[in-house]
Formats: sequence, structure tokens, C-alpha cells
Amino acid sequence: MLRKIALLAVALPSLAIAQDASRTFQLTTVPDGAPTNELATILRTIADAKPHSEPATRQMTVSGSDEDLALSAWLVSQLDTKYLPVNPPRYHVSAGPDDSVRVYFVMHVRQQSDLNELVTLLRTNAGVQRIFTYTPSHAIILRGTESQVQLTDWLVQQLDLGIDSHPAPAQYKYPAADCADGLVQVSLLDVWLPGAGLNEVVSTIRAVADIHYVFTRTAPRQAIVFRGCRPQVEIAGWLIQSVTAPPDPRSQDGKSELVTQGVVEPVTRVYYLYLATPGQLETLASAIRSQAFVTRIFVSGQRRTLALRGAPDMLAAADRIIQQWDSAKLR
Repeated sequence: MLRKIALLAVALPSLAIAQDASRTFQLTTVPDGAPTNELATILRTIADAKPHSEPATRQMTVSGSDEDLALSAWLVSQLDTKYLPVNPPRYHVSAGPDDSVRVYFVMHVRQQSDLNELVTLLRTNAGVQRIFTYTPSHAIILRGTESQVQLTDWLVQQLDLGIDSHPAPAQYKYPAADCADGLVQVSLLDVWLPGAGLNEVVSTIRAVADIHYVFTRTAPRQAIVFRGCRPQVEIAGWLIQSVTAPPDPRSQDGKSELVTQGVVEPVTRVYYLYLATPGQLETLASAIRSQAFVTRIFVSGQRRTLALRGAPDMLAAADRIIQQWDSAKLR
């Protein structure tokens, strides 16, 4: 027993030395003040290190395990530089589930508020918790699982675009526990919507397509990012086009329709009622809810549209209610 205690006493100092290993970095481009604090936060939360800055000497001392120090050195080399790489730098951590680290230098998001908005969108869609910004180089730094980071790679590629870019809606396969055919879609808007109008489109998607993961990006191009099962994503993408764009000249009686296979309520319809007031549209929606038993319905007062979804007989009843409505008030 005494020998075991003696061996343990010898081992403990060695462990303490390993845990207290440190390294000092001489900063060359990191400005004093807030950026230094940002760098310290990144090292603490991404590398699990313990940073301490010395403003007088422009040094950052970091303590932690060997792996913590190796990742800290890599992060400092990526952020304390004048030369930004074209492709996002990658780093692999040998242990733990959050084994992938990325640094993104975004090119078209210049305001800090817009950068924060993009970070929130990435965090909520990819489920990444360890994600932060470094203001001087407009960088986003994150650490997560490989699948989370791959989705983030794709989202940054789709969203870090100039105002003159007009890509078609793009989709990414991202299975979930309750949805093997899960998709993430990015839709850039072709028309600019003021705050209320953009919020109405998001509310339409949530109410009619039954998608809860819906987020927006406002600058430099407005975009809506949403995640769900394939039928839900199909409906949501169609709703964005139908609610934000003028009605299709080929549509009948001021309405457009989508039929989705494999869902309980397959018919989605958007009515264009441009001469109705928001109050009249709400009254009409209430009548449809109570008489046609349609629960998936949303009124866009700014766009003067009525979007609803249900079974064929429910939509037929809703159509009759709209046709019977006082045409002088709606047309």
C-alpha cells in the first residue's frame, strides 16, 4: 500500500505539469481592445484553452493540454495574419465528438450586425454551439461534428454572395431523427421585402408548410433558409415563389395551386386578393377556418394573399366561400 501511495505521489506532479503546459504567442496584427478579447474568447471556447493577454507586450499566453495548445497555435496563425486564404481552413481534433474546426472569412458580409445574423442562422440550422466571430477579418470560427461542419460549409457557400448574385434555390440533404428524407433549402428572394413583409412570408411557411426551422438573412441579399422533410420543403419553396412573386398569368381566378404527393393534406393554394383590405382578409380567413375546417391558413396583409392547405374537399369548400364572398369588396 505504501508503495502505491509513493508511486501516485510521483505521478501527480507529472499530471499537473502536463495540465499546466503553456505557450506564449506574439501578436502582430490583432488590434488592442475588443479584437484581443475576441481572440481570447475563441481560444477559450474553441480550443478549450486558458488564455491570458498582456496588452503592454502584445502577447497572448495560453495554457492547457498539448492538443489544446496545438489547436490554439493553429487558430492564432489563421487569425493573426494579413493574408486571408481563399478556402476555409480546416483542422481536425483527434478526440471528442466535436472534432472538426473551420474558419470562414466571409467576403460579402461587412457589417457586424449582419455577421451576427449569419452566425445565428448557422448555429440554429446546423446545431453548432461553438461558433464565434472575429471582427477584424470578418471571420466566423466554429467547432462541431463533421456532419454539422459539412452543412455549415454548404450554407456559407450559398449565403456569402454579392447583391448581384441570383442563384436558383439550392437544397442540401440533411436527415434528421424523425425525417430520413430531410432537406435544408436556401432561397434568395428576387424582390426586396420590408421587415413586416419578410416576417409574413416566414409565418406563412410555418403555418401552411408546418416547418418550424425557418430563418432569414437580410443583407446583402434577403434569403430564407428552412429545414424539414422533403414534402414540407417542397411546399415551403413553392409558397415563397407564390407569395412574393406576382400571380402567374396562367393561374385561374387569381389563384395558384400545388398538389404534393404522400401527405395527409396535399393541396396548397394561394389566392391573390389585391383589392381586399387586411381586415377583410382576416374576416375571410376566419370564415374558412370555421366553415371549411381549414387550420393551415395564413393571411399576408402586405402582399394581399391568402395561403392555405388541406384535403381536396376542404379546399373545395374554401373555394366556394371565397367565390360567395362579396365580390365588390374583394375584386
